[in-house]
Amino acid sequence: MSHRVPLRDLCAPIRGVTFGAGQASADRQPGYVACLTTSAVQDRVNWESRRYVPLAAVANPIQMLKSGDVLVSTANSKALVGKSAIVIDVPEPTTFGAFVTVFRPREGVSHDWLALLLRSPRVLRALSALASNTTNISNLNVGAAMDMLVDAPASEDQSAIAAKARAALSTAELCAQGARAISADAAMVRSSVLRTAFGERPPISVAVLATNGQALTRLLDLARLESGHTPSRRRPEWWGGPVP
Repeated sequence: MSHRVPLRDLCAPIRGVTFGAGQASADRQPGYVACLTTSAVQDRVNWESRRYVPLAAVANPIQMLKSGDVLVSTANSKALVGKSAIVIDVPEPTTFGAFVTVFRPREGVSHDWLALLLRSPRVLRALSALASNTTNISNLNVGAAMDMLVDAPASEDQSAIAAKARAALSTAELCAQGARAISADAAMVRSSVLRTAFGERPPISVAVLATNGQALTRLLDLARLESGHTPSRRRPEWWGGPVP
């Protein structure tokens, strides 16, 4: 049984840290901490994109990532604002940048279920509608997002629902991989047939390849190629005669 509740009843929004453009480093160094930005918000968290920023930029300990946090891109292009990724493991102490907001599950809320909820088409459409319209960067109104009403099952049912959903998504991905493999194999078969038939002289276009057991021959070995000609207008005697 589900009931409608504001999103803020399910998670707490935590703003990212701010730092100067010249303060981010690609390498670890003393006094710095790993930091994820919008580049990390992919289908899975892209840890390879992390940078290192001064630990002093972290104003509050709650700005350090925890397993189960959901990273949400809250300042991005209109198409990407609202995109999210769940943090499964935190390999090292890590914070997150100002263009990212963490939606941290509240006590008793399944982080897996919350992550799937935030990726559902209905919620993504709602988040997009709450984002400002600008030329380059859209900003999600996080306060309005927290007031958004969503359907929430009972706490004891959330993990089971998330497990079933992830199993279905996994099956769908396997089917998609199989379809891509079949498509690639079909393209290879067609290419192989054409190479067998034409060798090093590929045709410009082949709609149907049916030889009926006969040898294939170049058309120019059988006939001379000529183009049409228009009689010269400078020779009036070539015009008006009995030949159409």
